[in-house]
Amino acid sequence: VYAGMRPGERINELIIGSKEKAEMTEHKKIMLVKTDHYDWAALKSSIQHLIANLPRMSQKEIRDKLFEILNHTPLILNPSTKSEGDA
Repeated sequence: VYAGMRPGERINELIIGSKEKAEMTEHKKIMLVKTDHYDWAALKSSIQHLIANLPRMSQKEIRDKLFEILNHTPLILNPSTKSEGDA
């Protein structure tokens, strides 16, 4: 049995985008990352569509749709630029 850090393992890792802001929480080792560069309207619309169709979907279809939503909801790189769905 090996105890200790493995090669390349990190004690901590900060994963935050260049345009995101990290805020401290009541727990000193937990931060909250805030961003306004995500197309929340597109995400909300996709989730509402999923909810409306849940009764007719299999568990696999629901899982696949959730992955599709998470992988394809646009990230807005320039907040002043509208996504295709905002036209």
